Amino acid sequence: MSSTRPAGPVALLAVAAAVAAATGAALPAGAATTATTTTTTSGKPTPNALLAASLAAAKSQPSVHFVAVSTIGKRSISITADVAKTKGKEAIVVTSGQSTGHVAVRLVNRAVYFQGDATGLAGYLGMSSTLASKYAGTWIRFGHSDPTYKSISQAITLGSAVGQISVKAPLANGAATTVNGVPAVSVTGSTTELGGTGPAALYLPAQGSVLPLRYTGQGTQKKEKATGQVDFSHWGETVAVAVPAKSVEASSI
Repeated sequence: MSSTRPAGPVALLAVAAAVAAATGAALPAGAATTATTTTTTSGKPTPNALLAASLAAAKSQPSVHFVAVSTIGKRSISITADVAKTKGKEAIVVTSGQSTGHVAVRLVNRAVYFQGDATGLAGYLGMSSTLASKYAGTWIRFGHSDPTYKSISQAITLGSAVGQISVKAPLANGAATTVNGVPAVSVTGSTTELGGTGPAALYLPAQGSVLPLRYTGQGTQKKEKATGQVDFSHWGETVAVAVPAKSVEASSI
């Protein structure tokens, strides 16, 4: 399928890039893991220790549910996903002005499947309008022998979900807050994942688990403000992904 551009990873940079490509512009926690953190002389965990402990705890989990929303100007893309280490599923919505497209993605049994409406296939996968209309509602399969399989399959995994978190030095302890009703603390810093350098923050529970609750970042792309937010929940829960009953091979399109 030479006319199709496979979806990028769920990392915020790729989410923002997908918005740009599509528009012509440039998870209550479960199975929580706790970790011991290094503290200051006042007994308060250092931001470096909190960040390291949270990322380590997240990487140790078998799965996660997340909702990622990224915007560039008036354009946006959202991804709702359940991902494990070797399988996952995503529901994607791309919006630009009055245009909204939808794409579903599944990674299962060493194959990636895409299904979408015409607007979603054209906007997110880069299909021509003719092909997008023809294959709207059809599952398109990228097998493990497809040259694009490795990059697109890695984007639908736990590793890619955790890889969305980008908080760089100088780090600081943020103010106490709540995230989806959970008392939380934060580690603040910067990120370059959304274009330029902008503020970023990782939020985690104030007590007990150090598994991420939310990640936020900001940047600038083509003089437009770019924002991203990822909410994490249901850590460690079982992820079930079904193989579509019928599909067409991407290489045949």
